[in-house]
Amino acid sequence: MTTELRNATTDPQAERFWEALEAAMLAKNEAALRGLRAIKSAILLAKTADGKQGELSTDDEMKLLQKLAKQRKDSLDVFVAQNREDLAQKEREELAIIEKFLPKQMDEAELRAALQGI
Repeated sequence: MTTELRNATTDPQAERFWEALEAAMLAKNEAALRGLRAIKSAILLAKTADGKQGELSTDDEMKLLQKLAKQRKDSLDVFVAQNREDLAQKEREELAIIEKFLPKQMDEAELRAALQGI
């Protein structure tokens, strides 16, 4: 099924995802595999949800990735507050992988410059 999913896509973002997943498998990078498998699972669930035709728009994919990133950030905050550094580290690793597929966020200086230009 994975081959069918990969071959059915023409989206450059999806192709980048599959290449990252393949590279992580070959490198046996457990942290990357956890993050990439979470993305794959969420996308498959969203594609098979009620009312979907097996397709996700780019906007839907971005919303999904943002949701996954927010979940990791929330979990990270809880684990840090509970002094569970082992679990917090896993969340940091997965968050870093998920953020690779999100557009770069503006830092505070860039945001201030953009707002002053208005």
